[in-house]
Amino acid sequence: MFLAIALPLVFLPATRDTFLIKHTILQTVIPFLLIASVIKNVQLLKARLLIPILIFTAVLLLSMVNTSNTAVSVNALVDKLVFMGVYLIIASRNNEKFRSKFINYSLVAGFFVCLYGMIQSTGLDFIVWARTFGGRLSSSLGNPNFFSGYLVALIPLSLASAIKTSKSLKKLLLSVNTVFLIVCLVLTKTRGSWIAFIISMLVFLALAGKILAKSANIKRLYIISAAVMVFISSYIVLSDNDYTRKFKSIFNPNIASISERVFKWRTAQEMIKDHPLIGVGIGAVKVNYALSQAEARKKMRIVLRGTSESQVHNEYLQICAEAGALGLAAFLGIIVVFFAGVFRRRAPDSQPWITAGITAAVTGILVDSIPNFPLHIVPTGFLFWSYLGLMETPGTEDHKQAKQKIASTGNTVQVVYKTAIILVIILLWLKTVPNEFIADLRRSNGDMASKTKNWKKAAAEYEKAHRLSPVNGRICYDLGMAYVRLNDYDSAIRSFKESIRIRNYGEVYNDLANCYYLKDMKREAVKNWETAVYLGLPDPDDQDKVIKNLNILKSRMKEQ
Repeated sequence: MFLAIALPLVFLPATRDTFLIKHTILQTVIPFLLIASVIKNVQLLKARLLIPILIFTAVLLLSMVNTSNTAVSVNALVDKLVFMGVYLIIASRNNEKFRSKFINYSLVAGFFVCLYGMIQSTGLDFIVWARTFGGRLSSSLGNPNFFSGYLVALIPLSLASAIKTSKSLKKLLLSVNTVFLIVCLVLTKTRGSWIAFIISMLVFLALAGKILAKSANIKRLYIISAAVMVFISSYIVLSDNDYTRKFKSIFNPNIASISERVFKWRTAQEMIKDHPLIGVGIGAVKVNYALSQAEARKKMRIVLRGTSESQVHNEYLQICAEAGALGLAAFLGIIVVFFAGVFRRRAPDSQPWITAGITAAVTGILVDSIPNFPLHIVPTGFLFWSYLGLMETPGTEDHKQAKQKIASTGNTVQVVYKTAIILVIILLWLKTVPNEFIADLRRSNGDMASKTKNWKKAAAEYEKAHRLSPVNGRICYDLGMAYVRLNDYDSAIRSFKESIRIRNYGEVYNDLANCYYLKDMKREAVKNWETAVYLGLPDPDDQDKVIKNLNILKSRMKEQ
């Protein structure tokens, strides 16, 4: 319940990444809840998704065979395990009372997130944000696309709760809340999430028809739904404003955001082509992206904003690139088993509207995963895995039998396996979560020192940050630039090389070449400038300048 409230709302400006606190809270609470579950002998024998999730985990581990940076992959694996831990915890505790409370807490959080977004849009905000996104709502999630994905995950549950309740005041409040959430979704101006919302509502309508199949209200439902769809469609077609134009441009390949996504998808395809079975390694997209985008750019002309990315803006291609066809098949197996359980449910459903709401919400998240990456956004990813857990039915009889079986195997075996699991959880937590948070604070200190041109202090802070979090290529890059300012080119070269090992991109090769040139190491300078040109620099002027300097240096070297 705490996570349902805290994850969407909390942020911390003191860190370099204002929203890292969401990640830190999730990765602290879930591991220790898992430890509590192990101690209490919590069983999941009837959890339908347990086997598919274990298979998916095994494939993710297998993908690490191909990773070019083990530390990066371990961090990414921990992220995935924590999200799947959310499912395990909720599935083991799920009942009608828990489900209702969880949904209520989530909807309350959603209301306050939207309220803050609306206040933010008026300019009455106590935080000065680096980006305002042209007036698009971003709220406490920091980005309109992240905010819209979160809303897609909440709206069907709000609507289902409004229909389900028999209390007039609660029905009114939930209905108003549903409209409020939809208005905020529109104001995010996120086209992909609009489509995801529409499809989720169609699924909800289909399930509602099933629920009301024998009711006199079924005709009324279809008439009202058809009227709403005709009205909205007519408004979109006939009206000409920012929102209708944006909706109509969804399939326009000349829109910058669309062409950028297509390019990222093609880049992912290059990685898949090179490692089709088990991928480049979990989390290793960011290590390989720059190299693959250089190949993709040969097939598609595009002006780059940057040559490095950690997300390809498509969860399915991301999984396939990182864990190959086996990883994608394993993830889709989880989804297939989930929907099979929903539509093949034989026992009477005591909360059919909530089931419809959860199913529609999961559908919306999965559709939004085509143009965006909601499963990587902490509040939305948390809701997704929570919803999968909320659809499980705990088996009390099997639970008792399982405890008896464990007791019969002897206390020694039980203590050994429990201790092993607990130690693994604690060690993974210690290796990643606190270090990453403290490293971000150090990086923030380094940034402040850089602004005052205290390069010595900046370098010291970045060094500490890098030791704590050796998987952040940007910290290494900032460290390298601090050493450049101190004219310590050897240390700068070391830092830039480490940055490349974590995250290849053209800009860092350019700066590395500059350092070699200043050390009069011309061959190394030429080599790295050629790589920078091959990978491409986002600024065309920089690209032209590097090509010009490279040609001049090569000519001088020939003359010598």
